[in-house]
Amino acid sequence: ALHWFNFEQFYKEVRRVSKAGAILATWGYGLLQVNPDINLLIYEFYKEITGPYWDPERQHVDAAYQSIPFPFQEIRAPRFKIVRNWDLKALTGYLSTWSSVRKYQNAKGYDPVEEFAEKLAAAWGHPGTKHEVIFDVFMRIGEVR
Repeated sequence: ALHWFNFEQFYKEVRRVSKAGAILATWGYGLLQVNPDINLLIYEFYKEITGPYWDPERQHVDAAYQSIPFPFQEIRAPRFKIVRNWDLKALTGYLSTWSSVRKYQNAKGYDPVEEFAEKLAAAWGHPGTKHEVIFDVFMRIGEVR
């Protein structure tokens, strides 16, 4: 959740509570990946449909936190992935948790996931079919001095 913080205040507190040489590790995850056809639909939903409803801080997630100032001696982070096997209901349930979806609902009075689920279903196949869903994890790790 680093992208929500006041960076200056947060880093000041990190320095206050840390011993020299302590390690600060921050992480997040990017947009999910399934397969080329579904990825294209998800990206369209993310950018075109719900895109205007994301908070400005979301740009930091899209930039894998590289746009966030990080005043520590940076340590190269390992690469990780979160992998899940989801059916269509699990995926649409996840999409419904997006803050941009809730803002869309408040602005337009209906749930964009319901409409999108129909489009997604055509690419998904049988709703009970499970697909591997992958989230790339990104990190910024640094030594506090």
